[in-house]
Amino acid sequence: MPIHREQLRFRILDLMGQPGFQPMRKRALARKLDIDDDDYLDFRHFLDDLVEQGAVGELKHGKYGLPRHGEGRTREQAAGGAGRTFGERLKHLPKGCLTGRIDIKRGGFGFLLSDPPGRDLYIANDDLGGALSGDLVAVLPKRSRGPRSSGRVVRVLERAHPTIVGTFFGYRATRHMPKEGPGGYVVPDVRGLFDEIDVLPRDRGEARDGDKVAIELLEADASFRPGLRPTGRVVKVFGEAGELEGELEAILQNFNLRREYPAEVLAQAEAIPEAIPAAELAQRVDYTDVLTFTIDPEDAKDHDDAVSLRILEGGQTELLVHIADVSHYVAEESPIDLEARERGTSVYLPGLTLPMLPEKLSGNLCSLREGELRLTKTVAMVFGRNLNVERARIERSFIRSAARLNYEQVRESLDDEKPGLLPSREIYDALHRMRGFARAIRRKRLEAGSVDLDLPEVRLLLDEHGAVTGWRKEEHHWAHQLIEDMMLAANRTVADYLVEHEIGGLFRVHEDPDENALEKFAEFIEAFGLTLRKPYDRKKLKDVLARVKGKDYEHAVHLALLTSLKQAHYSAECLPHWALAFTRYLHFTSPIRRYPDLIVHRALDERFEAGEKRLPEHGKKRKGGNEGREYFRKLALLRPLAVHCSHRERAAAAAEEEVRKVRQIHYLRNHMRDSHEGVITRVFEAGFLVEMQDNYVEGFVSVKDLGDDDWYEYVPERHLLQGRRTRRGFRLGDKVTVRVVTIDVGARKVGLMVVNG
Repeated sequence: MPIHREQLRFRILDLMGQPGFQPMRKRALARKLDIDDDDYLDFRHFLDDLVEQGAVGELKHGKYGLPRHGEGRTREQAAGGAGRTFGERLKHLPKGCLTGRIDIKRGGFGFLLSDPPGRDLYIANDDLGGALSGDLVAVLPKRSRGPRSSGRVVRVLERAHPTIVGTFFGYRATRHMPKEGPGGYVVPDVRGLFDEIDVLPRDRGEARDGDKVAIELLEADASFRPGLRPTGRVVKVFGEAGELEGELEAILQNFNLRREYPAEVLAQAEAIPEAIPAAELAQRVDYTDVLTFTIDPEDAKDHDDAVSLRILEGGQTELLVHIADVSHYVAEESPIDLEARERGTSVYLPGLTLPMLPEKLSGNLCSLREGELRLTKTVAMVFGRNLNVERARIERSFIRSAARLNYEQVRESLDDEKPGLLPSREIYDALHRMRGFARAIRRKRLEAGSVDLDLPEVRLLLDEHGAVTGWRKEEHHWAHQLIEDMMLAANRTVADYLVEHEIGGLFRVHEDPDENALEKFAEFIEAFGLTLRKPYDRKKLKDVLARVKGKDYEHAVHLALLTSLKQAHYSAECLPHWALAFTRYLHFTSPIRRYPDLIVHRALDERFEAGEKRLPEHGKKRKGGNEGREYFRKLALLRPLAVHCSHRERAAAAAEEEVRKVRQIHYLRNHMRDSHEGVITRVFEAGFLVEMQDNYVEGFVSVKDLGDDDWYEYVPERHLLQGRRTRRGFRLGDKVTVRVVTIDVGARKVGLMVVNG
């Protein structure tokens, strides 16, 4: 008979709270509570849960009783995550645990989203263990009693939202209110957690009605009941919702982004010597005599990669991709490493950069700066006439970059035939060769099935005080593609090496699209006169993208396709990448700013013998015995790390989008008289959405603002709003000119009015 967790919890705490109770070992407790032998294993795990939550104490000699301090705590503390690093939270998990993000549905149950995909576990409401949707959790599978696999949460490894950010609304004061004053509730900015969270009077702090706040969830361990809404305690007040500075700080808090580094991290970074010992250089391949340079955005502060190209005899081409050797400076489990792991990625926000590594590393010792000696790992690939990689080698090396170039400089120099824009004629000639080579390998990749999903971006223009003065669209042109395709080749080569030599690492995975999502995309593009017929494949999707190129609705169609596809993510398993049409792929080329790349560098480090400069092309595979067990142990640790890194990547992307949107909307609030050309991207009964073409901000036009002289009817099968009297229509894909009429920065909403059409 399965254990009823809530009843058992009550019986354990009731027994331990009786006068004269003496602490007992697990087996004695089980006998005292009449636990069947078949349920003993579940009982042991449940008792461990209570210890982890602090409800029960593990005392001397392996005996259990009530802890000395049994006060209620926040859910984060109850989950065993407070003040502990990600690595520490992975230790001492029960045998057989699976890790992943949990997706909680409206019915109160959830699913563990597994790595690799396709092995999701059902989690009943009673087995959630205090987890919230999006949390990284450890789940112990249950004995299967039917076709559906299920499990229970035994530990929350990482909160998706350590604190919850939202807008506080206070209740009106009454004569019957408590002496602390009225309480209130918070409406979270992130949907899908709770619609509202109550804040008791004693927990509202200095929050006033309409303030943007951060709260922590409160739940007394001993009184937790699944399904009941928790309360919250205000831990920070950012100011009135809608005010720019407060909104920006709230975004950082909401996505758990850090401005500062712990003192021990900075101290360790400062202690690293800048001089490179001669003994270290002697163990590396010297590429200082090979013409090498970096190409990055003009304002880039860290330079992960540099490139070289050599033409060999017999028509072969050797591509050298040199990557900063971050793992040489950042030791595993060191303070710098633990902080980098928690961050997962550098975050690039409009007006603010939050590097994964301290400045001394990210902007100095690891950055491949012009004219300075730097330690690298080099992937040397020899391409034949057919542009296939015929052989490759991975080396420990050092370089001295000849120039720091930027994308616009490179494009203008070659397109306008202006060698003088570059440091030397030699670099100009080298870039000519690189452009031809990169175009050739790109053409081959696209012909093999890769889908180009790059979208034009809007770059915000800021003044010296960080205020937005305008924006400009940035095109993804051939100079970007040159570096992109060289990095793809290096990443793919390293992925091949790890798989062929059975080396554990983090791979970049992109699952096949969901057919139902593509059906909705096909329905969406019909309004633009486009057709997409089954069976769906890459070629048909690429044809759609080619047909909308240069059209006003190109961005809307691209965005609709992107949201129809699954998101790429990291995995400890090597699975195909659908968009690239690669069977093996990973990230290796940006270890300064991405933690998964650093993991891959360390995996390679383990294969270098002492003093060895390059890895053998056909080296040893995974060994048996104890070393074989070590391989699988590391693989088990990599799985939750893959989920963690994917989550931090998505949090960074979401934060960047939020900051951009807030800054743009705040700018529009001060320029509401300006008109904008736009395209209708969605049509509803109540109105339609318009994407403004100069900034890609989307706003809503209500039917109430279309005039009082007509009644508009919604024709869903034609994605159309049409006036009964005038027959004036607004259809998906139509061009309109609009003006901003309302702004709600806090809700990220823009109200528009049509000024023509």
